[in-house]
Amino acid sequence: MKKILLGAMILLAAAGMTATAQAQTAPAPVAQTKATAQTKQAQPERAAEFPGGEKAMYEFIAKNLVYPESAMENGIEGKVIVEFVITADGSVANPKIVRKIDPDLEDAAIKVIMKMPKWKPALLGGKPVASTTRASVSFKM
Repeated sequence: MKKILLGAMILLAAAGMTATAQAQTAPAPVAQTKATAQTKQAQPERAAEFPGGEKAMYEFIAKNLVYPESAMENGIEGKVIVEFVITADGSVANPKIVRKIDPDLEDAAIKVIMKMPKWKPALLGGKPVASTTRASVSFKM
């Protein structure tokens, strides 16, 4: 009988610790939900758009891209991914390489991105806002 009572007391104590642990961790999902709701509010209702759309953007890149001679001589090919900001007035700003291949290709990718004309900026609440976007710049001989 003592063993049964001792076992029951251990189970109750363990259950109490579990309940306490759950009670202490319960607020975390609420904070995550609030963060998620805030993130959704910050999403623009219209994303930034290159004049003429995505196809026109890649045509612009193909037409204006200068393949570095050093990369051609060394047979270097690949895709450089550039992340950049489209400001509220549609200008391109703050390019950053997300996928690197070769410093010369990365420099060429940034140069062609910075040559882009003004974009239609993203809209939030009907007003133009800055947003971040990415473009893939392909180098192939």
